[in-house]
Amino acid sequence: MARWLLTLTLLAACHKPSTTPDVARPQVPANVLFLGNSYTFVNDLPAMTVRFAEAGGAQVRQASVTLGGATLAGLLGQTAALATIAQGGWSHVVLQGQSLEPAADRAPFLAAAQTLADAVHKTGAAVAFYQTWPRQPGDAVYQQPWSGGSAPALGQKLRDGYQQAATRAGGVRVPVGDAWQLALTQHPEIALYQPDGSHPQVAGTYLAACVFAVTLFHVDASAVTWTPAGLAAADASALRTICRQVVVH
Repeated sequence: MARWLLTLTLLAACHKPSTTPDVARPQVPANVLFLGNSYTFVNDLPAMTVRFAEAGGAQVRQASVTLGGATLAGLLGQTAALATIAQGGWSHVVLQGQSLEPAADRAPFLAAAQTLADAVHKTGAAVAFYQTWPRQPGDAVYQQPWSGGSAPALGQKLRDGYQQAATRAGGVRVPVGDAWQLALTQHPEIALYQPDGSHPQVAGTYLAACVFAVTLFHVDASAVTWTPAGLAAADASALRTICRQVVVH
């Protein structure tokens, strides 16, 4: 069933401005629009990103437009994404495609990414591409030739697709998928995947929120101690360390 939702949350503290060249210096507070699908709305990644950023001393507001299973073209044609972008006032707009499309259907993904990015640039906001993670090892998707046959190979294809989109569109890649793969290697005891081998558990969303907060707002993850309900403090600490290893300024 088609599903889209628009949410707006305000959480405040003090803002630490970004100095990364391809991430715009946001107003205070930063105002971030997330466009995506279930990888965005499961466990409410936008709200968790704001909460993590607040714990690290950043002042951020967020809104989201999401549609379950949507590709970037689906967000263009089936949701209020373009109209919401055009409202303006955003510091960043995050683009997240269907979990496999950068690897399985690259050309339409890049075309829709460019259309959305062009709309974002007209408002003066920065574009951030949410690099997602591969399916869990053993998933049936690895029987498809385009997948590369393994989680590392699919992860690289997703990374390459989002980097290509970011380079073409003048945006920044948010390396959540890189952090997931490092966490799976260094801490296989932490369950990132839900039983479907695709969607994130709270730990996976927390790791993604850390990567967003550090990449876009230069939050110092080593100074954050906030841990959401359902995640052990030791696991949260380990995931913050992974985040710091992946996002280097």
